[in-house]
Amino acid sequence: MTLADGRRLAYARYGLAGGRPLFYLHGLPGSRYECQLIDTPARNAGIAVIAPDRPGYGLTEPRQDRSLCAWTDDVASLADQLGIDRFSVVGVSGGGPCALACAHQMPERVTALGLVASLGPVYETSLRNAMGCSARLAFTWQTRRLQRSICW
Repeated sequence: MTLADGRRLAYARYGLAGGRPLFYLHGLPGSRYECQLIDTPARNAGIAVIAPDRPGYGLTEPRQDRSLCAWTDDVASLADQLGIDRFSVVGVSGGGPCALACAHQMPERVTALGLVASLGPVYETSLRNAMGCSARLAFTWQTRRLQRSICW
C-alpha cells in the first residue's frame, strides 16, 4: 500500500481471512515472509495474520523519522486501510520493541501483546559484554540506531 507520506508499505496476509486480527512484527533481519510457518495453525485457530515489512526491510521503504513510535503510525495506517479497528500484536526478536511501541502508542486499539524471544535493552553495556563477539558487534551497530529511535 502507499502511505500518506508517499512511502510504500509491503505486507502479507496469512491465516483465516476474516479471523481475529493479529499483526505479526518480524525479527531482525526478516520480512513479511517470516510468518509463513504459522499460516495453517493461524487458520485453524481462527486468526487473520497481517505481517508488514518494517521500514527499511523487504519492500517497505525507510521512514525519515526512525523512532519506534513513528513506526506505529504505519501500523495504524495499515489497520485503517484494512478496516481493522482493534487487533493483537506479536513481536518476534527485533520486532519485540516495535510491538511494545504499538501497545504503548495505541492502547485503545491493541487488545493483546505477545513477545517471542524479544530483544531486550541491548543498549546496556554489561548485557552486550556478555554476548559472543559476532552478536556483540551486530548489537553495537544496532544500539546506535536504537538509541536514536526510542520514543519514551
